[in-house]
Amino acid sequence: MFFHNELLKEHLMQIFYKCIIQIASDNQYKIKELVGDVDKNIRELLEHTVSKNEKSEYEIIEEKGISREVITFAQALTGTFGMEQVPDLDTLAGQIAAKYLDAAEKSNEPLRRMGNKVKTGNLLLAMLRDDSKKLHFIAAQIDNEGFFESETLEKMSGFPDDNKKIWKTAVFNIAESPNTFVERVFVDMKGQGKYWTQSFLGLKAKRLARENTNKVIQAVDRVLRANVEKFSEQDYAVLRFTFLHKMLQDGTDFNYYELVNDLFKNYTPRDKKFNAKCIEQVTYKLLKLPDEKRFDTVFVIDSSAVKSDTTDRKFEVSNGVELKLAWGVNPYDVIFSDIDETDGSTYIKIRCSAELYEKFRK
Repeated sequence: MFFHNELLKEHLMQIFYKCIIQIASDNQYKIKELVGDVDKNIRELLEHTVSKNEKSEYEIIEEKGISREVITFAQALTGTFGMEQVPDLDTLAGQIAAKYLDAAEKSNEPLRRMGNKVKTGNLLLAMLRDDSKKLHFIAAQIDNEGFFESETLEKMSGFPDDNKKIWKTAVFNIAESPNTFVERVFVDMKGQGKYWTQSFLGLKAKRLARENTNKVIQAVDRVLRANVEKFSEQDYAVLRFTFLHKMLQDGTDFNYYELVNDLFKNYTPRDKKFNAKCIEQVTYKLLKLPDEKRFDTVFVIDSSAVKSDTTDRKFEVSNGVELKLAWGVNPYDVIFSDIDETDGSTYIKIRCSAELYEKFRK
């Protein structure tokens, strides 16, 4: 079976610039050079960040955030500036750090009255080119506990040795021709972080929750109809119901790739024609949908959009008899088999309560 990370290439990166900005308790910062084992960890972190697909697309709010500094970084590192005009990169990094601290401070003002504060980790900045020659600028907020000191190998505070301690990331995809500009921006973060996206980065979500939800439902249903229903109507109905049900369950923690992988984990087809090879092909097509149909892979589900696609179903059993199934009931869990009598009459067998059984028992 295909899982989403099997679709990713190994990223052979060319790193132009990288630094860790250490944030002290008094909100002062220090730009630290990255060498030795820390450098190795940084490279692994950047590879993880660039290749990771669980993220949401954002767009730039004009004249806000760090987009101007990002473009200047790109121009400086790709030779757009004349030799005498090239800005000092650490100075640019310091400007970004100042904006980061300012955003956190402004977010803290209303929280202080409740005895809370925004948790600010250290800041990683990097400019790199991946194996497909695409240019990226990365900003990552990371836990400021537990990194390897490059000279002594002692555990220090400042850089994590575990990708799970990366709190938030932003990847700016840079277009270089004919002019240097930010083409697309992707953000990955747990929970809400307006100070990170709006106040610091100067970004807003490209797609609303309802648009993402509708796109996922429609795209997944098309793939299931085209690649499952032709083999087995039962498997199509079961998979579609399971997918929508899981979307409602996930709510604020929706992760498209996890849902697709879970959908077929330990799945037993109802029809033998829908075999392991069919499942592999369907999974592969579902995992390609985010890029093809342009929807985010991590977002908050709009439950009303899901429910509007989950209406009760009615079946005309025979003249004057109608069978109604509420949404959430899988028909193939309550209707088990058909019976073909010798006189040509056909029947279905339905699971029912003991009381209803006694009423109709011959």
